[in-house]
Amino acid sequence: MHKMLRMIWGVLTSTQPYNATTDKNNQTKKIKQQPDNKKKKN
Repeated sequence: MHKMLRMIWGVLTSTQPYNATTDKNNQTKKIKQQPDNKKKKN
């Protein structure tokens, strides 16, 4: 469901057709940008 909403939102906001390659690149870019908030145990 989340992927469908993300695809629809992207198409409506960018006024371009859906591109699976762009979608995959955006997903991996967001994963790499997320900070690691977990505390390390010593």
